[in-house]
Amino acid sequence: MDANTDQVQEPRRFRFPWPSRLRIWHVCLFYLITCCFFGCLILDIDEFLVIKEPYEILGGDYTVGYLKEGDYRSALSCVGRSYFFYWQYRPLFSPIIPDKHKTLFAKEEKKFGYQKPDPVREKTLKEYQSRLIVPEPDRLYMHGAGKPLLPAITTIPALGITWVAMALAGGSGHDLLHYQFTRNYHPIFILVRLTSILAGLASILLVHYILRKETNKKTALIGSWVFAAFPTAMIFFPNLHQDAILVPFVIAASYYFVKEKYLWSGVWFGLAMASKNTAILMVPVMLTHVVVEGVLLYRNNGGFSISEFVKGRLLGFALIAGVGLVVLLPFANPVSEAREILTPVVSREFDPRGGDIDKEFSVKAKLASTSQSGYKNTMSPSVYFVQRIAGYNASLIWVLMALALLIWKADRPLARYCLYFLILSFPYRIMFGGSLSYRFLMFVPFFAILASMVLNRKQLVLILVLLILIDIVFCIDPIRVSAGMYILGGEETFTEALFRGFR
Repeated sequence: MDANTDQVQEPRRFRFPWPSRLRIWHVCLFYLITCCFFGCLILDIDEFLVIKEPYEILGGDYTVGYLKEGDYRSALSCVGRSYFFYWQYRPLFSPIIPDKHKTLFAKEEKKFGYQKPDPVREKTLKEYQSRLIVPEPDRLYMHGAGKPLLPAITTIPALGITWVAMALAGGSGHDLLHYQFTRNYHPIFILVRLTSILAGLASILLVHYILRKETNKKTALIGSWVFAAFPTAMIFFPNLHQDAILVPFVIAASYYFVKEKYLWSGVWFGLAMASKNTAILMVPVMLTHVVVEGVLLYRNNGGFSISEFVKGRLLGFALIAGVGLVVLLPFANPVSEAREILTPVVSREFDPRGGDIDKEFSVKAKLASTSQSGYKNTMSPSVYFVQRIAGYNASLIWVLMALALLIWKADRPLARYCLYFLILSFPYRIMFGGSLSYRFLMFVPFFAILASMVLNRKQLVLILVLLILIDIVFCIDPIRVSAGMYILGGEETFTEALFRGFR
């Protein structure tokens, strides 16, 4: 008799089957599907105000008018003046435009019949369609800081694809304004947001690449899923805010900095700054990382030379700053960029028609005020200060970050860097509040990377399941998830519009 026949076979342990079967392209497919839900939304208030800026940067209808006349020299001059104008002033919120630059397009305004809009009347589809889309120097104070040049330029191909798609659709004669004023959902808006959607896809692939280098194949896959399924990513990557363009550059700049590849870090840092000036927040994170790593090396290595360490890191910072400035230069006036970055702590002149900068962006004003939403309360300034930083909405990302702090498993340089980046979100709340809006999109990949490096696989899967359940709830009717949306009336949900066929 076979000796093995008496042996009792042990029951097989349960394993999650999907990590070994799914691949990164499944994560990308999941991301693209969820993006369609939110990408189909009509433009929100901010998007609607800035969608025309890429066209304006190229001279808008003035340039097109010259091209139709065959006056290519004037068309090129108009493009150059427009680019300079936005390069000089777009980095600033509510800039004061000097008289000499207010008349940059005086010739074109007279030639093509520019009419300054009436802010009271400009609310109908007909009035929007009748206006020239051109650079308007006397109205640049409007719409906040608008889109920096790099995000605006990268949006141009998507707008071109949208125009071609509408032309090939044939016969309807509808433009984007028609859909904006008649539909809550339409697939044409996916094309409008294509650049931002692709930026999110690039961010997922970057997170996967980094986790493959730092962990293993399965953990990298689950971490990528966590990033793709995070509601903030699902909602705000398919959006025209420049934060979507910012994220992949911040990820790349941070990773190469931790790996001490300062040249490449400088390139990506410059592109991040050209995308949005909040990328400057990387600097205190980098400084914190250097200080902590220096202390750890000193404690763990008796022969460690602090002078050589400091010298090497100072050279690294100098290289990042120099290369970053060169990369930034084509997309923004560095002086204007620096003035805007210092606005919270250094007062500057501004056009009051665009808002009171001292009240909206001054750190002093933010911390001194104890009123919320226009209502007075008896909250003390110290309590308000703590609430402004920490907030009361204990969302998943902050709870899990606190867990990581308690466990202190961030025992690798990259994990520690991610932890510092997430901690920075607390003072970041002073300016932007506590809600997980598009402004917090850049923190999500660092959460995914940190969670993947400090939590085990079962914990990651549990987080992922929770995130997907939240996603399902949000996808039922996306227009009522995010603030600042136009809702055109009616109670039709996304699923109803989908079954109706978006007619």
